[in-house]
Amino acid sequence: MPTEASTETPTKARRELWSDWLPGEPSPDAQLLTLPDLLQRLRDQGVKIHPHDIRHWQAEGVLPYPVKRWHNAATRAFYPEEAVDVIRYLRQLQAEGYSLAESRWRLRMAAQLLRETGKPLEEIDVDRVVLLTQEAARLLTAATEPARRAAASIQAATEPLRRSMEAVQDFARSYQEQVQKTVQAIVLAREGLIADRVYPHLQDAAHEFSDFIEGNVTRIDVTFVDNHDQQHSLSVPVPPRPDRISKTS
Repeated sequence: MPTEASTETPTKARRELWSDWLPGEPSPDAQLLTLPDLLQRLRDQGVKIHPHDIRHWQAEGVLPYPVKRWHNAATRAFYPEEAVDVIRYLRQLQAEGYSLAESRWRLRMAAQLLRETGKPLEEIDVDRVVLLTQEAARLLTAATEPARRAAASIQAATEPLRRSMEAVQDFARSYQEQVQKTVQAIVLAREGLIADRVYPHLQDAAHEFSDFIEGNVTRIDVTFVDNHDQQHSLSVPVPPRPDRISKTS
């Protein structure tokens, strides 16, 4: 039995292999086929396929790529036995007028049924399974549609709340900036650490704060550390409508 090759160089996005299409493990007596073996099996069943056809279908994503395994001192490509029936089914679909794009998922369904049931393709009604799968998908979509619409309605209903929360957050950020500037002005002035003539912009901050809070703040409690690493605590009462501070000329 050939062993799986141990050296792979990942370059492009991973391509689908036959092992991706076929669930579970193959039967113990299952054989792996080389490309010449695969083509001979198809000829024995009256299906003539050229190697270029296989490569074209692989490149188009209609068929998966073979599994690479180390065998007889070389890395070789191997196909599962199910590939014979799948390729025969592809020829049948082409004869019935199906495009390659339409055939792809039918071929994958056929491969899975071949592996899961262990029956030959002639005993499997792939078209019926396809129709049942489509109907199940339709019923599932119909069943989940009310939930999808309800989720969309909830999202629409909560959108004003979301915008309101964003507005509150913006207000809070602006409010914090105003408080920070004004507290700095009030605290430093009360502690005698600055002079109005040195930092006149702090009085502007106090004016801005007075306009900003509009009587909504009654007191500011603050703890700060001065330039000498001394900690100070201060409670600053704020009148409902504070008088404007005269600007220093």
